[in-house]
Amino acid sequence: MEARLKLKYGKQPPMLSPQFLMTCNYMNEGCDGGWPHFNVFLAENAHLVAEECAPYKGKTKGDQCGNYEQCQPISKVQQSYFVGGGWGSTSEKKMMKEILRNGPINGDFQAPSMFSLYKEGIFSEKGLIGLKNKHQATLMQMFAKTIAGDDSEADLIETDEEIESDRRKNAESKGPSETTLNDKGISWMDMNHSVVIVGWGEDKKTDTKYWIVRNSYGEKWGMDGDFLVKRGNNDFGMEVEQIAFEPKMCSPDSKDTCL
Repeated sequence: MEARLKLKYGKQPPMLSPQFLMTCNYMNEGCDGGWPHFNVFLAENAHLVAEECAPYKGKTKGDQCGNYEQCQPISKVQQSYFVGGGWGSTSEKKMMKEILRNGPINGDFQAPSMFSLYKEGIFSEKGLIGLKNKHQATLMQMFAKTIAGDDSEADLIETDEEIESDRRKNAESKGPSETTLNDKGISWMDMNHSVVIVGWGEDKKTDTKYWIVRNSYGEKWGMDGDFLVKRGNNDFGMEVEQIAFEPKMCSPDSKDTCL
């Protein structure tokens, strides 16, 4: 929200309060989770307040919306929309256009069980499958070597042929994809985590395209709070359900109002 306000008005807005959203949005579950759609719905039909007036507590138990009754409106959402116009109608190319023109977008994806252990690098479905297969292969190698009395280390390094094969495949799909979930005939995907997609890039060594994604676990997690996920093939459902919105300021130094 703050990034889009900054792009629209050309100045740094006040930090907005997540505590206000967690406590006052009856459509979500506070610290137990929720959906960005409903936070946007609240911001569109009501308003948002400053972090200074409603500071983050890390809990909602014992808190109530009436505690922030005196907080002045700072901003609100003027209109919200699905990137692409509807669920399953977005694509890699449409997401890139939206971020370039208007700023970061909210997205949901299917975070795997080991997501919290992420440190760095490009997160991908193939990488997880490969990691699982290598782990199983390593166990088999260790077992075979133990039976044979061979105590040498198992080979865990990807071969040059495997690296080159991945590079060629990535190079072939270098351009932004316009394929949507609807094009693939998929009508639903289960999502379990909400994030903010802030940009994109490409690994020059492997020609792997990726999204730059902001998580909500704090700066000590991942790459200063961010992670990279493979772009262009809907890994983990990252290119399915994106919410964008047009924000407006309504603080005393703005001509806009929140009424």
